[in-house]
Amino acid sequence: MVEGGSDDGKLNRLSAVVENLSERFYFVEQNRNFTQYSHIYNARLIAMRSSLLEAAKRSWGNDVNYCKLMELKTGVTSCIIGTLFKRMSARPNILQEISDEHNLIPLPPRIKYADDSDELVAEDETQRISLTGNIDVEKSVTGAIVALLGKELDGGKFHVTDVATAGLRKQIPRPIINDDKYVCVVSGLNLAGSSQEFLAMQLFIDFISGRLTEGQEDRKLCSEIVQVIIAGNSVGQHDGSNSGTIKANSGKFSTRSSANTLEGVKALDEILVQLCVRTSGQNVDDIYRYSRLEDRLEICEQCLRWGHISPTAPDSLACYPYYERDPFMLESCPHVYFVGNQSKFSCKIINGDQGQEVLLVNVPSFIESHSCVLVNIRTLECRPITFGVFKN
Repeated sequence: MVEGGSDDGKLNRLSAVVENLSERFYFVEQNRNFTQYSHIYNARLIAMRSSLLEAAKRSWGNDVNYCKLMELKTGVTSCIIGTLFKRMSARPNILQEISDEHNLIPLPPRIKYADDSDELVAEDETQRISLTGNIDVEKSVTGAIVALLGKELDGGKFHVTDVATAGLRKQIPRPIINDDKYVCVVSGLNLAGSSQEFLAMQLFIDFISGRLTEGQEDRKLCSEIVQVIIAGNSVGQHDGSNSGTIKANSGKFSTRSSANTLEGVKALDEILVQLCVRTSGQNVDDIYRYSRLEDRLEICEQCLRWGHISPTAPDSLACYPYYERDPFMLESCPHVYFVGNQSKFSCKIINGDQGQEVLLVNVPSFIESHSCVLVNIRTLECRPITFGVFKN
């Protein structure tokens, strides 16, 4: 495979202009004086208030009575905008960490922490208020910013009659592309895992580099891959369990796990010599655990409509304590939104009320599926490619 021009009948590798839009996640100076994470929630609420107020007016009319929580009057229908907080009796707590530290009998592990006793609270800069009424507690998560229509009851709770989210952000037009060009997305390489999986890994590398093709059609497809994105869990595999999170936070790693990590980094270096890197998808896993949303694509769609990539951070998903801004807010609507390290491949296209069109893609973990996903940036069609390995 050659880049740019034809040579002795070999197919040219197509190219594409790639602009790095991840600058907002960089920070020049680390905040070493933080004491809590409240600043990121305040920044999120302030930044999203105007778009949510617009969404409220679209849903309930321009004369909707918007007020802050401290301005609520009992029995008067009002619109409030706030950050949701979900009280969850089954969520992990410090007792689990103590039981791990002192070898006590731990609580039985749970796949999901949602429970029938969960309650929702809304808060803004002034105060917080418990919610009741027409709001889906099971599909809500801590950190989402929403507009709520309803009235304060005598008991001090806010009875919700309707909910509005920011919705899909404005979307820049997709560039016109005349030729089929593909972005290849792979996740969950888990290079610290079993060496038996490296055969499938090498088949993947050979496919991308054009060494594993049979016939003109396969060679043409390979030549149309213009970008490779490695989407998380490259060195080790994140199992999503609470115990794993606690051990990571406490900084206690066994000699064996450290050795596996080092071997994984070495293996990743060897692969990157032949390929290239990008991001991950544990935000969807976290929302899955802390809600009763089952469909991973529905979670992706809900994130877009909330206007935030990872609303549960930093409550139940670790992130850096940004002070003046929340970089995970969506400033524009993407054309493709994928999450890596999922159990299986799936995809669908959703549409917004202003003509937005977004392809949602669940990218399966390579260590489990031996698959990558090709996205055609001309047509937004996508398909998985599986590298079969025969085992005795």
